[in-house]
Amino acid sequence: MVIMGPSILIILIVAGAESKMHFGPVALANHEAEDTLGCDPDYGWSDGADGSGKCYMLIKNYDYSTCSSGGSGGYGMSWFDAMECCYFNKGYLAEPQSAEEQAKIVEYIQVADGGTLGLSAWWLGGNDMHLEGSWSWPSGQPFTYNNWVDDEPNDTNGLEDCVAIDSPKQYGWMDLNCTDAIHGAVTHFAVCERIPAGRQ
Repeated sequence: MVIMGPSILIILIVAGAESKMHFGPVALANHEAEDTLGCDPDYGWSDGADGSGKCYMLIKNYDYSTCSSGGSGGYGMSWFDAMECCYFNKGYLAEPQSAEEQAKIVEYIQVADGGTLGLSAWWLGGNDMHLEGSWSWPSGQPFTYNNWVDDEPNDTNGLEDCVAIDSPKQYGWMDLNCTDAIHGAVTHFAVCERIPAGRQ
């Protein structure tokens, strides 16, 4: 079971108050489902790493079947939009706890990007919004595994507080500005995670 602290819920509420998120039929089906049994691909969920009990869903913001922001599509999403989209789909931003979980997520990213040359970054749940340099997962799980790119996290201009997997950097982690939907030519999307009922 994932328990979000009050501060994350406040962030979601504040972000949601100004959100321009649109939810498509898959997101609505997930949101209205009475339970979260299994990793049902009909609902956009795929199996996680063996033994993890997790499911993953990758969301590009121009996939109108799940979530999109701003209505124009294709321009990425902020960490806050990504979190809202995952939450609406009865999940949360992914929290890889091992190299095996990271590898499974990368496998799905490569499929979503159409190969290994994607210009994409994929938001994870990790952040240090509350205390600079003190990385945490919204669920409260220990932040013991990481896959930082060399010289990351670097908190460029004091504005980078959220973790993303960066495809152009061999799928390593970077800290990025939580409100940005793109950096350079790299568009930001979401990796959602959930542990279905009965798998905890």
